[in-house]
Amino acid sequence: MLNDECEAVARAVVLVRDKLTEIERFAADDWQTTEAEFEKLAARLEAFDAARYLGIDPVKEQRYLWVAEEMLTSPLPDGFTEHEDETGQIYYFNSKTQESSWEHPLFNLCQNLYLRLKATGASQGEAGAIEFYE
Repeated sequence: MLNDECEAVARAVVLVRDKLTEIERFAADDWQTTEAEFEKLAARLEAFDAARYLGIDPVKEQRYLWVAEEMLTSPLPDGFTEHEDETGQIYYFNSKTQESSWEHPLFNLCQNLYLRLKATGASQGEAGAIEFYE
C-alpha cells in the first residue's frame, strides 16, 4: 500500500514538474512576444512625439509620419553628436560651431519637407523621399 501511495505521489510530482516546465516555456514565449510588441509600441510613440514636434498631427496626418520616422532614424549631419543632460533631456552638439542645441539638427529640413508635401497634397511620393536624402 505504501509503495502505491509513493508511486502515486511520484507520478503527481512528475506531472506538476512537467506542467510547470510547460508554463515557464509559455511565459517565456509570451514575454518575448510582449517585449517585441512593447518595443514596436515604444517606437511608434516616439514617432508620434517626433511628428508633433514637427507640427504633424499623427492621427489626422498619418501619411506624413514617415518624415518624423526618417528624422529619428537618419544619421545626424557631420559634426553633430547627441547627448543627454542630467535630467535625461536630449541635446545636440555641433563640433564645427562648438554650440549645443535642444533642436534636432534635421528639424528644419524635415519640417520644411512636411510643409511642402502638405501644401502640394503629396505624401510619401518618390520625389519627397529622394529630396529628403539629397
